[in-house]
Amino acid sequence: MTAKKVVNKEYLITRKVIMIEYHMVEANSEAEAIRMVEKGGDEDYETHYLEHYKPKFDSMILTYECPNIHNGWTDVALDVVIGSFGWHYNSMCDGVYQDKDAGMCHHCAEALANGYRPLTRYELRYLSDSYGVVIE
Repeated sequence: MTAKKVVNKEYLITRKVIMIEYHMVEANSEAEAIRMVEKGGDEDYETHYLEHYKPKFDSMILTYECPNIHNGWTDVALDVVIGSFGWHYNSMCDGVYQDKDAGMCHHCAEALANGYRPLTRYELRYLSDSYGVVIE
């Protein structure tokens, strides 16, 4: 099995921030004022930041290249004339995916599960010439 090609890395960084909000509320009682703030019914407030902690690494999200990049899927038989009324394609490859346990993007996995076949070079050329679909 070939290694998955990583095409992008994203790092999730967290930072704890402590802040205080000061709300000016017109109300008949302290309890009513608190309820108004809890429900978000007031708009007159200020925010003061008290402390910022150092950023910390949380996790990394890898984006992999789908092995079917620039291809598509169809449920049409090979003998249907390309571009005719009966010819169509069902989906195109997303090109990338992020699930490390997957081997391909969700469009390709779904197409395989439904028994679709990959588009031929001629079908891809037709889509490229007719609709500007990118193929390699």
